[in-house]
Amino acid sequence: MPDTMNKSSLTHPANPAAVILVIVAATIHGIMLLQSAGISAETPATEKSIGKPVSLRILPDDDGRVISARSQQFVVMGRYNDGHERDLTREAQLKINNPDIASMDATGRLVVTADGALKIHAAYENISARREILIQGSQATPPFNFTRDIGGVLTRRGCNMADCHGSIKGRGGFKISLNAMNPDLDHEWITIGGTYPVLTEKVEGERTPRINLQHPEQSLILLKPTYQLEHEGGERF
Repeated sequence: MPDTMNKSSLTHPANPAAVILVIVAATIHGIMLLQSAGISAETPATEKSIGKPVSLRILPDDDGRVISARSQQFVVMGRYNDGHERDLTREAQLKINNPDIASMDATGRLVVTADGALKIHAAYENISARREILIQGSQATPPFNFTRDIGGVLTRRGCNMADCHGSIKGRGGFKISLNAMNPDLDHEWITIGGTYPVLTEKVEGERTPRINLQHPEQSLILLKPTYQLEHEGGERF
């Protein structure tokens, strides 16, 4: 086949109108080929409808469940014709029959204020589900838990943030884990002292306990955040 392209056709840009006509012709030709092969050229829908749920259930799903904690999370699950389930907690309407002993928010979190029997009702469109629970011992003082009672306080007060004692090397000679993620080491660093050893398991340098067993009121973990002693982080409690 003879070469019909000359130097000017290689060095000069093509006519924009001609380029557009070529693209349009190629697109039409492609669509015709697809249609002749029985393939639709239409763009498929981006979201396939899953229909409506056929039933609901409330998790945990054991009727007569005994709750002793002061809060409990419940989840509303919808079952569909294909057997799949979907979390409908935030879309469902949640109600309890005894607001004198508890309250429930739109996320399914039940907050207990007193002992007693309780029914939870969940509704979504024209279907519903119920769950019966029994609240006992909700007002009892739970046993001491280091992670909850100490780690929780340090987290709420910002003591173990990344820009404070939760940084990789700690601060002011005192290190605790970021957001109380390692309570065992937190306990060691508070009771024995020390900072995080970088690239080694050996703790070097002087270890200063943050508690004083002989005189608890003189513990550094109390004096510094209450600003009875100079504290770079200021008053925290």
